Parts: sequence; structure tokens; C-alpha cells
Amino acid sequence: MADNYLERRYEDYQTKKAAWERSQKLRNLKKRISEINSSNKSDTEKKR
Repeated sequence: MADNYLERRYEDYQTKKAAWERSQKLRNLKKRISEINSSNKSDTEKKR
């Protein structure tokens, strides 16, 4: 009985951890995209 409880809790932990890691990855990707876009905007302004 205790093993089932621990296994279920560990599976819940892994699920939450995977979701958190995906959100962090997405956040970092959005941050890089915004940095690239802002650098591209400044590059085009310099060319004018």
C-alpha cells in the first residue's frame, strides 16, 4: 500500500517537473526571440 502511494506521488512529481521544464524552455525561447527581434530592429534603424 505504501509503495503504491509513493509511486503515485513520484509519478505526480515527474509530471509536474516535466511541465515546469517545458514552461522554462518556452520562456527562454520567447526571451531569445524577443532579443533577436529587438536586435534586428536596431540593425535596420542603423542602416537607415
